[in-house]
Amino acid sequence: GQNYNNHLQASFSIYSFLACKSDINSINVVTDSPEFYTHLHDQVQIIPVDEQLLNKWKGAYNFFWRIKIVALYEVTRLYPNQPVIYVDTDTFCYSDNGTLKKILVADNNALMHEDEGSLSVSPFKTEKSMWKNISGNIYGGIQINDKHKMWNAGVVATPNTKNSEDIALALQICD
Repeated sequence: GQNYNNHLQASFSIYSFLACKSDINSINVVTDSPEFYTHLHDQVQIIPVDEQLLNKWKGAYNFFWRIKIVALYEVTRLYPNQPVIYVDTDTFCYSDNGTLKKILVADNNALMHEDEGSLSVSPFKTEKSMWKNISGNIYGGIQINDKHKMWNAGVVATPNTKNSEDIALALQICD
């Protein structure tokens, strides 16, 4: 979109990751407004998308948040067998300590930003409704039970050792 504040946040985020670059091989910006990032053209890879593609990425149910999963899927395909980290525009890097690299590479673990709790015990109306609708169902070969949790997707990281298969599974579950 054209919201200048979002692009300003994204630029700050990009600059913060450029400052922590010793553990980062590339920075990719998936955007429908590439003109906001021309000043970074020699430091980041711009992956332009348009409204038609974004609508396709929403899928059969026109689910806006599916776009994030598809964008992550597309970037993991660009970097086979390399860890990929997605961050929202309001996220920034403040330490270059290699912790993420250890989690992704040495430990071969994926991660997300924050555990928001189990759906089965959530006090919130939306989560209660979701739990009622999905509890016990099988999505992508995974049966949803009371141990499954809701995670914040402001940061999503995958070791990508299965070359996008984990993100493809996330898409299948989402759909």
